Amino acid sequence: MPRDLSTAVARFATLLRRSGLPVTLVEVTDAVRALDHLDIADRHELYLGLRAVFATRPEEFPVFDRCFEAFWRAATEAADYSGSIPMPSLDDQDGASLAGGQKREALALDSWGDGEEESESGD
Repeated sequence: MPRDLSTAVARFATLLRRSGLPVTLVEVTDAVRALDHLDIADRHELYLGLRAVFATRPEEFPVFDRCFEAFWRAATEAADYSGSIPMPSLDDQDGASLAGGQKREALALDSWGDGEEESESGD
C-alpha cells in the first residue's frame, strides 16, 4: 500500500478527532488495514469503509460526512491532473467554517492513485 495513502488516513483521523469524533489509534490502524480490502478508486466504497471504522454511532455520521467531503474532495479533483498536489497543513487558517463552528480543512493527497505503481519493500 502506498505510504502516502496511509499518511492521508492518519491525517483524516486527526481531522475527525479535531471535529469531535472519539477516534482511537486502534481505529486508525484498522482503517489503514481496511484500505487493502477496498477499491480506493471507488470513492463511495472508500467512504463506506472508512465510515464503518470511524463513525460507530448514527449521531456521528453528519460529522464524518462533513469531514470526508472536505478532506477527500481535493483528492478526487486531483485525479484529473498529472503530477502531485501539495498537502496543506492541518494548521491552515484559510479554511471556511462549517456548521457548528467547525473548520473545513481541504487536504490533498500527493499523486492520488499514482502511488500504486510504486513497489515498496517491507510494507
